[in-house]
Amino acid sequence: MNNVKNFLCVTAVLFSTVCILLAAQNNEQSLLLEKATAVVDRDGKHGISEALELIEKAIAVNPSSDMPYIAAARVCLFDSELNRNGKSLDRALEYVNRAVKVNPLSAEARTCKAQILLDKKSDSEAVYELQKALKDEPGNLNANITYMAYLSKTGRRKQAAAFAEESLGKVSDKAAVAKTYGKLMLNAGFWEETLGMFEKATAGGPISDPEILKGSAFALAKLGRYAGAANVYTYAYEAEPENKQLLIHISICHEKAGNLEKSASYLGQYVSLFPKDADALKKLARLYDKLGNDQAAEETRKNLKAMEKREE
Repeated sequence: MNNVKNFLCVTAVLFSTVCILLAAQNNEQSLLLEKATAVVDRDGKHGISEALELIEKAIAVNPSSDMPYIAAARVCLFDSELNRNGKSLDRALEYVNRAVKVNPLSAEARTCKAQILLDKKSDSEAVYELQKALKDEPGNLNANITYMAYLSKTGRRKQAAAFAEESLGKVSDKAAVAKTYGKLMLNAGFWEETLGMFEKATAGGPISDPEILKGSAFALAKLGRYAGAANVYTYAYEAEPENKQLLIHISICHEKAGNLEKSASYLGQYVSLFPKDADALKKLARLYDKLGNDQAAEETRKNLKAMEKREE
């Protein structure tokens, strides 16, 4: 279950959440955690030791607060992921167990513990922690997303879809969560569910989010709906014009949909921007052959030979 936590806990986002929760409780503790945030944000894996030292000081300020322990556990998770450090994973579990001890009803602590247990391949224990978190705080964002990730990555299609529908009724930011669920389902290969979640993320309105557009187009292509995929990839390119690779995706989908002229047109646009891409030139020449455009095919092959000669 490696990488489930990647949907949830990375550097500054984690710590800023912790600091916000602590701000009203203890200003000194909050400031120490903010410093730890800055260190990890600035130095990445090289700032882990210093960040943990700062968090230990935050713990000393108020040992009865669960949040610094959770912060320390997430830093250790970060270390484990980046450095493949098994000892760091054990240390993360020690910290989060202390968080659960001081606050048994903390959904954040239970969720963090589940993420660690998933990395340790202790799935049944992790599921227990997640179910406890969801029972204590049904709308907890991290708990909902982590459980959804677990279901998706373990191939439990029906359960994942059912949980997603149930979860959306409990979380506050439904659009953001639906987008996250759509990405999880996309990664798991649940194409119809991907499209359904992305539709919920946009509430059925116009879509301008490049991630949603690209994900939807990919899912449509996987379902064999190539004409629709080509159209959605075109919208994605309009939303993200710097991503020239999308021109190739548009071309491929048009070709598979039987629209060779449009396929050649979009691939031609790509070749005009990247005239040294030999594979694209070969593909374009073959498209011209299929279209019966012998002159364009010959000219494209001449350009390919001239480019290859210059590269010698």
